[in-house]
Amino acid sequence: MVLKASVSSGESPSEVRGIQVASRIMTGWGLTLERQLRILDLNSLSRPVPRLTSCQLRKLSLILNIHASLKELFSNPENPACFMNAANYNAPFFGKTPLMVIGSGKASDLQCLLDHLYHLQSGSW
Repeated sequence: MVLKASVSSGESPSEVRGIQVASRIMTGWGLTLERQLRILDLNSLSRPVPRLTSCQLRKLSLILNIHASLKELFSNPENPACFMNAANYNAPFFGKTPLMVIGSGKASDLQCLLDHLYHLQSGSW
């Protein structure tokens, strides 16, 4: 399920759009609405959508960058979701799936995944 939000007075259109795009990405990875809210540090999508904190904005940015990195790594559009759901026995996952790692909701875990993807892109495993 994708988070639905529309802009009302007092809301930032770019923040609402960022939530929508990040939710669409995470839905494609197979994350439930509950897990998406946890990762983004949102209790719910109450109206109006509250101003996002700098940490929440950073998480949105990280999700978008993870998505972009996955698209660059994989030409088959199904592979990013497969990668995110597959157990990985290399550091920093140690047998967990990338979704399990980012499911903590910590920005540092999102950053760790993004760093890993950057290393894969550069060929330095």
